[in-house]
Amino acid sequence: MAPAVAGVDYRVAFFDLAEYNEAFRSFLDSAMHGLSTMKDPILGQISRARFRRTYRGRNSVDPVAATAVETPMMESRNTFGIDHATIVGFNITKLLGDIDNLAEQYAAVVVPQIFAGISTVTDAFGNTKDAEGKPFSWDMVLDMFEGMEFAFDENDQPIMPGLHVGLDFKAPPMTVEQQAKLEDICERKRVAHVAGRRHRQLPRNPLGV
Repeated sequence: MAPAVAGVDYRVAFFDLAEYNEAFRSFLDSAMHGLSTMKDPILGQISRARFRRTYRGRNSVDPVAATAVETPMMESRNTFGIDHATIVGFNITKLLGDIDNLAEQYAAVVVPQIFAGISTVTDAFGNTKDAEGKPFSWDMVLDMFEGMEFAFDENDQPIMPGLHVGLDFKAPPMTVEQQAKLEDICERKRVAHVAGRRHRQLPRNPLGV
């Protein structure tokens, strides 16, 4: 038997198994993500996918000048631990509460980074509109819609941009004039979309055979 050395802990962690650690890590990851998407509507609309490597966001601002804006990688670091009393007492309520707090921390760190990345891209493309301290109005939103590109579904119907506001915000109803202006904007953009798609069609016999 090797002699004891002062300051060395010879206790064996019988339950410190890689399989246990990986199983709990996977559970904690899924639980934290599920709770965070329920807590924040923005995260709830973002799909999740796993990749072996990460890629930095890059958006072309001016294809002719070959200029682009890069969005920084989002980073989230949280500390999570389970105290001995929770384990010994099999305190599920305490464990779930700790996981719930972790989900809140995650949302509080990630969501601001998402909006910061969006702001970086919209500023670079000139799609930012400063309200200059004025209160919300649909006229202001419609002016923004005028300068935005809309996406369209398979039936050439516009997919309206989403508005993300605070939980306590309540938008006023549109007036008849504002509703008519919105319909006019959508129709003009739809007509331009259909016309642009027709111009992009390939010739029927591109190979000359």
